[in-house]
Amino acid sequence: MQVTHRQQIELQRVLEQTPWGDVAGALEVIDEGLATAMRATREDFRRWEMNHEDAGYVDEFSIADVAGLTSEWRSALVARLLRSIAMAYGVGTDYVSDEIGDIKSDDRSAAAVPLREILDVLSHGGETHARRSTDAS
Repeated sequence: MQVTHRQQIELQRVLEQTPWGDVAGALEVIDEGLATAMRATREDFRRWEMNHEDAGYVDEFSIADVAGLTSEWRSALVARLLRSIAMAYGVGTDYVSDEIGDIKSDDRSAAAVPLREILDVLSHGGETHARRSTDAS
């Protein structure tokens, strides 16, 4: 994606007007909240993974009548959704070989990765990210 001069000016305005300390705090709340919720729903997640296809559920996004689910299936669905949200956000889950709550910094499609990099640049001049990039080579 090519960023135009006008977009650069607008991005500069957004960067300067954002309360980055608050954003950092919000990311910590989301990180901890997701990790705690995933730890609390491990059994429900296993139930989903082992039984959803047999129960006729293609995936966690294809259930039209959530209100009609039993409480066990609602809990299993919530457990699965937590992991989908965590993966999209950039936090490790027990769905793959990651550790619950691990912060992902190498998944460019994860929503929190660019925010973490911006925070790194603003608070440390980008040294942490540059060091991680060099260590990975």
